[in-house]
Amino acid sequence: MFFGNKFLSLLSILVIFATLAIPFPLDKRLSTTVIAVTAPGPGPWAIGSKQNASWFCMTCRAKDNVNIEIIKNGRTVVFKTTGENSNVGSKDFVIDPVWAIPGNLYNVRVSLQKKPKVFGISLKPFTVFQTRMNLPIHF
Repeated sequence: MFFGNKFLSLLSILVIFATLAIPFPLDKRLSTTVIAVTAPGPGPWAIGSKQNASWFCMTCRAKDNVNIEIIKNGRTVVFKTTGENSNVGSKDFVIDPVWAIPGNLYNVRVSLQKKPKVFGISLKPFTVFQTRMNLPIHF
């Protein structure tokens, strides 16, 4: 009789656990959408040079578009553009002297246009430098 009560108790606990777990599929509870920004690297990059922002997102859809932002010193957005295919994509941009200032650190942030809270930021910031071609000419 004692064995029967233990068995029924254990069976009841398993049934309760299974009932609670069924409405919440494991992959939905544990997965989050994150965009991985894979480029540009840390540089340094010459002002005026063309660079490439690239990203991928395992759970994003190819038909969703993204916003691409260059962020100075982790706070200020200095450049914005858009890109296609949030699943995997890339977009060229120019290190523009209007916003690129040596001594600052820049990161690329890529976010979903329809869900801006879904984003990724380049892991390492990049730096920029001036070349002789970028220096102002004084007469």
